[in-house]
Amino acid sequence: MKRIPLLIGIIALIASVCSTPSASAAKTGGLQFGACPQDLATPYPHLDCATLQVPLDYSRPFGAKVAVTISRAKATDPATRRGVLFLNPGGPGGGAAEYAGRLTAVSSTGQTRIPSSVLKMYDVIGMDPRGVAHSTPMSCGDLSAWSSPLPDPDAASQRETWWKLLGEFSAACERNAGNMLPFVNTKTVAMDMDRIRQALGEEKISYLGFSYGTYLGIAYASAFPNRLDRVILDSAVNPTPREMAYQGWAVLGQNPAMHRRRDTYFEWVARYDDVFGLGTTKDQVRAAWDTVIADLRRAPRGHAGPFEFILATFDTMYSEGGWQNFTQAISDFVNRNDDTRLKAVTPNLATPANHNFLSIFNAVSCTDSPWPRDRETWERDATEHASRYPNYAVWYNTWYNAACQNWPVPAQERALPDPDQVPPILIFNSEGDPSTPIEGARALRQLLPSSRLVTEVNAGKHGVVFGPLALNNSAANQIGADFLVSGTLPAQDVSIPGHPFPVPVRQTANAAVSQASPAKLRLGVE
Repeated sequence: MKRIPLLIGIIALIASVCSTPSASAAKTGGLQFGACPQDLATPYPHLDCATLQVPLDYSRPFGAKVAVTISRAKATDPATRRGVLFLNPGGPGGGAAEYAGRLTAVSSTGQTRIPSSVLKMYDVIGMDPRGVAHSTPMSCGDLSAWSSPLPDPDAASQRETWWKLLGEFSAACERNAGNMLPFVNTKTVAMDMDRIRQALGEEKISYLGFSYGTYLGIAYASAFPNRLDRVILDSAVNPTPREMAYQGWAVLGQNPAMHRRRDTYFEWVARYDDVFGLGTTKDQVRAAWDTVIADLRRAPRGHAGPFEFILATFDTMYSEGGWQNFTQAISDFVNRNDDTRLKAVTPNLATPANHNFLSIFNAVSCTDSPWPRDRETWERDATEHASRYPNYAVWYNTWYNAACQNWPVPAQERALPDPDQVPPILIFNSEGDPSTPIEGARALRQLLPSSRLVTEVNAGKHGVVFGPLALNNSAANQIGADFLVSGTLPAQDVSIPGHPFPVPVRQTANAAVSQASPAKLRLGVE
């Protein structure tokens, strides 16, 4: 779920904790705020940071500890300050310390993604969950399992290779991260959030969660409903199926939604044949995409094989922000046999940063809710979906998550809040969201009768409110700001028009390559 672009480098191999606070550092509750790590301080000088030691295992509160790092953008009008607004950008595996800077930074035009009316009233808090970024890191430690190019996901002859690869990855996680592995899950991260709340000296927190971050909000609401003030969940995980991730947002629920979204993308490309030269119809553009896959199956281009290209396609669908560069890569390859841009936009998974993301992604996803434990179910469901959604990445989506079939840590039951205890929640979703399909937001709305659902129609971007300035939806931003500032909810569920789609412009080859960036591994928001 990925996609802020927190691109491939979002997870550091070595944790960077906040600088030792100076004598003038501000102390809040049990936290000592001071300078942020350089990678945060340089782009976001308005942030300060702190680190809190929390129990590795909350059943043994006086045992081993892990560090959890937060950043803070202080309320710009202390006289009207309401409290703290926690963030989570998604993943699982995304850190919010950087995201807090991104959403509160002033652009060259004087704008901020979170509206100034909200920033006046809240300290914005970005927590890097345990195992992620500047907090105590977790890694499965074996890069070889994800060396690119990976096997062809659609080839029946490669299925035993995939099961072996994923089994080795699971065993590496148990071997190299075994002491931490049972305690990297969303329910435990929610407990870390509440420890930070206490350390900040706050009675309650407000919360803004995107993608997987909506489930973190749900887990916090389940455990600490009386500690919540105002909550926005954008691009909502459906927590109602028992096999929450498998049946919902990660595999089976995602396949049809992503298939529809890719068709929307092909239609967009076809409107700009004068720019890309890939055809004037959806079918012609799909044929060009098929040409790339077929060529990479014959001979990968460096690290870019069919799996990596499908991954890049999949993650490009989350936001139109990357459509031009990705499409130019396809155009160069098909029309000029030039793979320079193609290799630039496809990820090499065998890097420490990517491996750490995959470690956290699996550690959390595989333990937050049950998964099928037999291969036959996975292969039967993938085969059936592949027949319903031909020429789509069904098997890729299966293999991306299939380490959960044999994960070494038992899965928990998913968290479900008590609707009578939870305050009213504002939910956003685009109707064509490929990662967290609209059906999940509707199910969450039914689960929480006091909530309200805002649907962005004629849109499929993953993430609706407070989005990138080039793709923002002013109506969504106004509804979100009104709620956070005054507590005003729509009287009923509402639909709002979609944000504009981008209009591509011609670029020089050098400019396009310099702007191309690899897929972001399902983080989900920008």
